[in-house]
Amino acid sequence: MRVLTFDEFAAENGASRQSIGEAGLHNPAGHMPKSTWRRMIHAQALKDNEIMARRDQLRIEFNAAVESGEIREPTYVETLVRNAAGHPDKASTQSAQRILARIRASQSAA
Repeated sequence: MRVLTFDEFAAENGASRQSIGEAGLHNPAGHMPKSTWRRMIHAQALKDNEIMARRDQLRIEFNAAVESGEIREPTYVETLVRNAAGHPDKASTQSAQRILARIRASQSAA
């Protein structure tokens, strides 16, 4: 049994959230004609829609795999452990470490 979140499953199957959108399209270049800009935005929207449709299909496959027992979603503590192993400067890493410390302290006190 594999332990995966939906986003990890989708990334393995080529439909990562990171593929949605394009950072360079947040602001049009001043020298670019509006027709070109619209064409670029339209092409990106089509690509994003394809990815979202693929993610919808993968969501159904993921739920079926969870129900059949092939995949298990990580528990809250497993997610915290993953997050706590991140870069020490990240707020999410520090927060996960504090929560895990509290959980361990409460378990040892019990």
